[in-house]
Amino acid sequence: MHRFASLIFVSLLSVIVATPVPAQTTTKSATKSVTSKSVPRPDFPSHTTVLKGFDKVVSTNNASRTLFTIYRRNKDQQVFAELPAGVGPSQKFYIALTVSSGERFAGLQAGEMYVYFRRFNKSLALIEPNIGVRSTGDRHSKASVPRLFTDRVVMEIPIVTMGPSGGPVIDIDALLVNGASRFFGSSARSSSPRLFSIKKCKAFRDNVELAFELPTSGGRLKTLHYSISKMGSSPGYAPRKADERIGFFTTTYR
Repeated sequence: MHRFASLIFVSLLSVIVATPVPAQTTTKSATKSVTSKSVPRPDFPSHTTVLKGFDKVVSTNNASRTLFTIYRRNKDQQVFAELPAGVGPSQKFYIALTVSSGERFAGLQAGEMYVYFRRFNKSLALIEPNIGVRSTGDRHSKASVPRLFTDRVVMEIPIVTMGPSGGPVIDIDALLVNGASRFFGSSARSSSPRLFSIKKCKAFRDNVELAFELPTSGGRLKTLHYSISKMGSSPGYAPRKADERIGFFTTTYR
């Protein structure tokens, strides 16, 4: 009888051990999985993380709003820029280009660019609009110009984060140092893109001034200066006839 009772006890114990895990655990796990999937991941890391260690550049006494918000990190000579929120094709910029040192004609403006930014998903493209071809003819002729003579992409730059004011933040030294040849020509192509230093970094309401020293073609050190200004609407300027006593200054287009 004692042996029979022992067998019954062992059988009951086996049934208890073999009992499956309650369905409640599975339900909680499934709920947790659904919850984690329903939370969308942000497109960019937080600006507090990306801009950690950077100092905001303040170039005016009253710390007023500037064209770009510039952030600088001295230890590795990094410069980030927050562009205006909603920046796009409607906002044009003028970039004056000057080789400040390293060649015979240093200090003279070496060129200029008329550009705008256009966003493509998580990147910005710096684009030069076509202003060299126009039409003063009929409606069909005017409509053909933007279709045949399109704008030109100068360079593409990733958006690293969205800034405190809601604008896209870019690594502007990567744009202006790594892409120096896109602005100044092949002679400005850097032989060692990581070897550069900040020579000027200022931000104002209508313009920013940035200059970098870097080894260019052949290893010669040059300082490349970029003056970026906001282009406003026309204040009503009308061109006048040139005075032949001081020469002729013309604007040509096709």
